[in-house]
Amino acid sequence: MIEPLTISVARVPAGSGMESGSGMEPGPTLVVGSVQQEAGTVELFKRFSRKSSGCQAGQRTVAIISTGVFDTPDQVTATGSRRDHTGFDLNLEVSDFDGPMAANDQWLGLVRMELGHPEEGSYQLTVHETVRRFTDIGHPETAEKVGTAEWRFSFSCRGG
Repeated sequence: MIEPLTISVARVPAGSGMESGSGMEPGPTLVVGSVQQEAGTVELFKRFSRKSSGCQAGQRTVAIISTGVFDTPDQVTATGSRRDHTGFDLNLEVSDFDGPMAANDQWLGLVRMELGHPEEGSYQLTVHETVRRFTDIGHPETAEKVGTAEWRFSFSCRGG
């Protein structure tokens, strides 16, 4: 059975301590953990990045995908997600501005996926990214497709 998942995108200023390691690597990074109580996306990303709690079978589980660093006019949109047995899919659309800017505040996106209550076992999350480029800063809707990319992440849920 294929089921849609709840997704949301948070925009976080770059340099706010959200970047993992000494520099951002190309493409997204993934953290996964079980959640007992409500918490914001940024708080969960920080908690899971410091010490990945991992996935506990039967518990509510959240995956957070961190994008690379973007410029002020760039846009990231989650266009769909789904679960099929042991696989999760996320579709992202990135609109990248290619032109002059008067000022720039870099940011990164945190895409949160609610994974439900997975059973014990191994899982794969695949991010399908469509990249579009636009040159008129006031009209990102004019972005034209320039490419696609795909990233695969594996994780396991441990038994309780």
